Amino acid sequence: MAITDKFMHASSGTRPEPTTLTGSKAVGASTLTADDLTGWATDTPTPFVLYQIDGSGNEVDGTRSDWVGIVSGNTITQLTLTAGTDDIYPAGSAVIAAPTAEWGDRVVDGLLVTHNQDGSLKDNIVTTAKVNNSTVTPPKLSDMDWFKYIPAPAYSSTVSGTWNVVVFNTVNFNPATYVLRNNGALNDEVSYKFVLQAGTYTVSLYADRDVNRGIVQAKVDGVNIGSTLDMYAGTRVTTSYDVLATGLSVPTSKLITFNLKMTGKNASSSGYNISHYAILFRRTA
Repeated sequence: MAITDKFMHASSGTRPEPTTLTGSKAVGASTLTADDLTGWATDTPTPFVLYQIDGSGNEVDGTRSDWVGIVSGNTITQLTLTAGTDDIYPAGSAVIAAPTAEWGDRVVDGLLVTHNQDGSLKDNIVTTAKVNNSTVTPPKLSDMDWFKYIPAPAYSSTVSGTWNVVVFNTVNFNPATYVLRNNGALNDEVSYKFVLQAGTYTVSLYADRDVNRGIVQAKVDGVNIGSTLDMYAGTRVTTSYDVLATGLSVPTSKLITFNLKMTGKNASSSGYNISHYAILFRRTA
């Protein structure tokens, strides 16, 4: 606890007692002692007011001042003047716990450290270092699903034809070296199922191109998306990243079915083959 802390409790859980000084407080004093500080907050600095009292028990005009201090027992230490004028306060002067202007200013200053003026959270406030272990659940991760990478071998079913998972490179062994290949027939089709969050997506295919590659059409929930993609190349291209569709709208978060279908071939191609590594959905809005 520091006297400059932004957030200050108004009480310890019960109504703080209005009280009086048991001895005089001199100008510039850093400590005062009160008659009864029951209910005053002790776990944070406490805002309060001081004023002198005349012989009739009334507040003396012009003597009110605002303070912050730290309460321990019946003593308030680290006295910090926040409004008004420091003065000599004789024994019997009033000491009243109250949400002063300083209290409100500190609350706002504290909130503005992490929040914009409109109440929204500032960028880059929540970082991985501040997230407790084992507190991020799969649904929360899905909320941040701006990029979906589906390895080609993770298909749900074959609609038509024979499809095989092949290790493309046994030297640099990593997930990207696994490819899914068909046996090269027209209308071969493979299906994937996965959850997409609501949004707008660009859909891409990570594959290779070769002399026997065909033309494929992508579908989402049975509806064609984008244009057909010709995978033919006169010289083999081992890694090709091609956009299948842009502006794919997913109105609500849901399980979708994504299909790739062999629909034809380039006149120069010798077959209806496809060999792909992954499908990628990049959320753009």
